[in-house]
Amino acid sequence: MANMDYSPAFLKIRAIGLGLISFLSLLAIILFCIQIFTQWDTTISSERYMIILMLLTHTVTVIMLPILILVSFRPWLDAIRFLFLLVIHISTATTFTYWFPRYACPANATQREQCRLYNIYILVLSWIVTAHVIIYVIGLSVFVYRTRASADKPLRVDLIDEEVMDIGRDSTPSMSESRPQSSNVATGSTPSLVLECHVFWRCSGVNPKYGRDITGGLPSDVFEHPCYGSEKVFTHSGPIVFAATKDIWTGHAAPEVYPIHGA
Repeated sequence: MANMDYSPAFLKIRAIGLGLISFLSLLAIILFCIQIFTQWDTTISSERYMIILMLLTHTVTVIMLPILILVSFRPWLDAIRFLFLLVIHISTATTFTYWFPRYACPANATQREQCRLYNIYILVLSWIVTAHVIIYVIGLSVFVYRTRASADKPLRVDLIDEEVMDIGRDSTPSMSESRPQSSNVATGSTPSLVLECHVFWRCSGVNPKYGRDITGGLPSDVFEHPCYGSEKVFTHSGPIVFAATKDIWTGHAAPEVYPIHGA
């Protein structure tokens, strides 16, 4: 699938989705920076580390997604990077959710309300970004599955058609026809010729213009037949191979022609 041409509509939707996730992560980064700047002195060390970890998570997201927009789309590359993003976003969002009721805000009433409001915004944005990452991973999986299924369908149809044609050839009766020698060929001591060949019943597609002798000899006579077309007969001292006429339907030699035997 790396060499496939993807529709412009899909690539546009993908770019919009990646841009939306990047924008939400950028908003989360702004909130983290405000939280660190205004409440760094009032928070304990474990809370600082958690905020810094979430800040790094969203920073990686903001850096990685624009790169995916600029480079050519490769499903396996998107899958690997988004699985990584999914793991770190779920981990940090879950940790912050667990820590949220225990988060220590300042004693001052105004600062405490401001701290709680920032924490609520951070919590909501963290899960919104995580949800968008999950939606993108699911959408990517569905797209890859449907693309592969549609790409494999013509191949399966071709294989079925080939099997049907093979069965039809095996069940199609063949006929052998022994043609008498031409009076112009069998003269004097020249041995008589009998042309034996197997032909398909679908002989209306035989094009007599393509008959030729692969041994390079010159024809001494040409037999015309309304069904089998033209076949060239040669004087010989032993068996020769006669090239069959060409089937104008398939482009291949239609009848299988066997060596000519002396009568």
